[in-house]
Amino acid sequence: MVVVLALLAVANVAENQVLAGWVYVPLNLAVAGVVVLLGRRVMSLQEMGFANWRSGAVWGGVQFAVISVMLSVAILVPVFDELFRNRNAGESTLQWFYIAFIRIPLGTVLLEEVAFRGVLPALFARKGSVIGSSFLASMWFALWRVLPEVHGSHATSTAERWLGQGIVGTTAGVIWVVIGTFLGGLFWCFVRYRSGSLLSSFLGHLATTSMAYTIAFAVSR
Repeated sequence: MVVVLALLAVANVAENQVLAGWVYVPLNLAVAGVVVLLGRRVMSLQEMGFANWRSGAVWGGVQFAVISVMLSVAILVPVFDELFRNRNAGESTLQWFYIAFIRIPLGTVLLEEVAFRGVLPALFARKGSVIGSSFLASMWFALWRVLPEVHGSHATSTAERWLGQGIVGTTAGVIWVVIGTFLGGLFWCFVRYRSGSLLSSFLGHLATTSMAYTIAFAVSR
């Protein structure tokens, strides 16, 4: 467990403060693979959520459809429309395709689901309850998002527009995203355990990221 957490911490710092952007996808794919191998030393693949693919597809498919509709409707609400318009959604169709279909699914969602809904909850559950393990994994998932927010995500930029640039706006943006990430992590842990498959949370997570980016790109055009 300590080794997995240390590996994730090093990867988080490296990709946000040290390495070039093009390393993001291959690095996170490699880290995801190593995390699974480390977890496999003490657990089965089924314990980590690599099972029940049909159930996972059903649960995930329903989430993907519902979240996609909710995001599409959200642009009709002024505050959410502003959030979409404030996102850095790129300037070209090629960039949109890369981010929505490669960077986000393979560089972001895959590692985060493997680590925070697959391996870590299963490791924590070996010494406690499923509920407790979900809380712990979601806490680490929220902390994982701190560095990207500090370096300026769309949420932080929006908070700075409302509260002013500087420590207040940045802190508000980070807190907002950390709380949302923690709650989202809890929900996806529930879905992952209820369906018995990591695929369910993967598809739900993908909808909130790739679909949100796609909508932001369409709005910005």
